[in-house]
Amino acid sequence: MSPNFERELYQGERVFSPIEVERLSPRFREELMRLLYAGSISQMETERIIVEAIKLNRPNVDYEEFLTLLALVIDDPERVSLMIPPNKRGCPEELN
Repeated sequence: MSPNFERELYQGERVFSPIEVERLSPRFREELMRLLYAGSISQMETERIIVEAIKLNRPNVDYEEFLTLLALVIDDPERVSLMIPPNKRGCPEELN
């Protein structure tokens, strides 16, 4: 199996279901798709993040929760830190 099998397999666009649109904020969905299309996260990781967000069972899961779920799903803290904007990494604001 090719190392890029998952990327080769997934060639279309991700369409959100009505429940996903209802439960995930626009910013959550936008950031998720940005990371997927940039190749920073895989299709499998994308789906796991969505599943975890839906399991929260509340409307409008926001960007802050997205960052938490990103760290939950991706086991590599260094990789996660590269995807989180500097002002969300715990740096003092004056350094950003």
